[in-house]
Amino acid sequence: MNLKETIKRVLSEETHQVSPFLRRRGYLLKSAEREAYNYMTNIFRHHIHRNSEIGESAFTNMYCTVIMDELHPYLSDNGTKEFDYDGIFNQIKRIYKELIHELWKHLNEKYVSNLQENTQRINEIRDKFYEFLRKDNPDVPPYILMDVFYKTMKDYADEWFTPGTDSNDYYENVLKKYKWELNKNYSITMDMFDQHTKDSLKERLYNIKKGVGAEHVPKDTERHEKQKELIQSRGLSSEPIVIVKSPDEPGKYGLWEGWHRTIQAFIKYPRGFRYPNVYIASK
Repeated sequence: MNLKETIKRVLSEETHQVSPFLRRRGYLLKSAEREAYNYMTNIFRHHIHRNSEIGESAFTNMYCTVIMDELHPYLSDNGTKEFDYDGIFNQIKRIYKELIHELWKHLNEKYVSNLQENTQRINEIRDKFYEFLRKDNPDVPPYILMDVFYKTMKDYADEWFTPGTDSNDYYENVLKKYKWELNKNYSITMDMFDQHTKDSLKERLYNIKKGVGAEHVPKDTERHEKQKELIQSRGLSSEPIVIVKSPDEPGKYGLWEGWHRTIQAFIKYPRGFRYPNVYIASK
C-alpha cells in the first residue's frame, strides 16, 4: 500500500479507535494530524539540507508530539484540567504507526538518495574549485587560500567569477592584489586595530563576558566556549589569525580571520599578547 492509500485508510478509520472525547471531535484529530504531517515533512527536509538524518523512532515520537501539542488545549480545557497524556499519546502512536512509517520511508526515498548524489557532486565541484583557486593564485599561502578565499567563495562561485558583479570586482581588484606575510610571535594589542575593528572587538568582548553571543555569527557562544577551553588547556593556538593593513588609517589593522581566538586571548591577556602565527595582508 502506498503513502496516499495509507493516508486515506487511516483517516477514514482513525476516529473509531480513539477515546470518546476525540471520536466526537474527529475533525480536531484530522486537523492535528495534518499539522503534524506538514511540520514533519519540513523538519525532515531541514535535517537533510543540514546533512543529517532522522531515525524512524525519533520521527514517530516527534510526529505524535506535534499532534498532542495541537490537541492539548482541547484535552486540558485550555490547561485547567488534567488528562491521561501518555494514554492518548500511545493511542495516537498506534493509530498512525503505519502512516508515519510510510511517510518516513517516502521521505527517505525522496530526499536521502538525492542528498547522497548531490553531496558527491558538490564535493567534486568544490574540489575542482579549490584547484582552480590554487592555480589562479599560486603565491597565496595554502592556509589563506582555504580559510580566506575558498571558505568565502565556495557557496557563490558563479557570482565571484561573473564579470561585472561586485564579487568579481572584489576578487580581481582586492583579494588578488594582496601580499601575504606570515609573522611569528607577533605582538597583538587593542591599539593596533583600526577604529571599526576596535569598536567591534570591544562590543563583542563586553557581550561575551555577559554570556551574550553575536546574533550575526553562527554558534557564537559555543565557539567562544571552545576557544576558552583550548586557551586554558593548551595556551594560544598555533592556528593563524589574519589581519590586514587598513587603507584608511595608516599604521592600523583590520582583523580578518580568527575573531573567536583573538577575543578569548584578549579576555585572558587584556593588555595584549604575542600570537604564535599571524598573517598580515598588505597591498
